[in-house]
Amino acid sequence: MVFVELEKMLKKDGWYYYDIIGMHIIYKHKIKPRKSYHSKT
Repeated sequence: MVFVELEKMLKKDGWYYYDIIGMHIIYKHKIKPRKSYHSKT
């Protein structure tokens, strides 16, 4: 799977582009919270 295919799947599910931090693209969803991989839980 390439990025373009993954991005299409995300957008179809309601995710939208929010920001870019370094090489990381941040997407948000109106209902679903994002997972934080930086938390210690």
